[in-house]
Amino acid sequence: MDLTPATGHTHHVVHQPWLFLSTDEKCGDYEMDTLMALAFRIAFTGILVFFAFNKPIKRDKIMKRHMRKLLVLICTFTIGSTMAQNPQENLYSLRVEADNFRNSQGVAQFALYNWDGTIPDEKLKRYFKKEVGKIVNGKSFVTFEDLPKGRYAVTVLHDENSNEEIDKTLFFPKEGFGLTNFEKISLSNRPDFPKASFVLSKDAVKKIKLIYK
Repeated sequence: MDLTPATGHTHHVVHQPWLFLSTDEKCGDYEMDTLMALAFRIAFTGILVFFAFNKPIKRDKIMKRHMRKLLVLICTFTIGSTMAQNPQENLYSLRVEADNFRNSQGVAQFALYNWDGTIPDEKLKRYFKKEVGKIVNGKSFVTFEDLPKGRYAVTVLHDENSNEEIDKTLFFPKEGFGLTNFEKISLSNRPDFPKASFVLSKDAVKKIKLIYK
């Protein structure tokens, strides 16, 4: 049976710009000659700005008009060439489908992580993005959009009391809980980011089965 999209769908994002960078992306991707050329264009533009608009230097109106036109052309060329050197990064979508909910009370909290050390996350504060799904016939799903290539992990909480926290009994979640790459949770198989993570390099679908203790 097709799942019904969540009503009042909410979307949360923790702004962590550095997390968009994968471990193999570094400033060294720019060639030295490209950086030097860009620096030269910026410096030359600054010189033109100085001479075009510096009032103490007397210039006739025609000269200033031509200098300003030249300035606009150089700025346009600089911006255009910089954008050409930095093509927009491909973005992907990730659909997450969860099942085995024991009832339809509360909501399903889907949390997306992209950094080591963020799982476990009992207070649901360390996530990269979070979506809330409606539970229908023991199932729920959400879709995370505009994700750059990288390593991610997803957790799902059956938040029966809608308090946006993982309630626990001793060491285990009191409510239903699941995450990618895990079929069971135990003291010897505790959730963490390295074990739950996967590489996203294209649009993908992940399935998670809820676990109850």
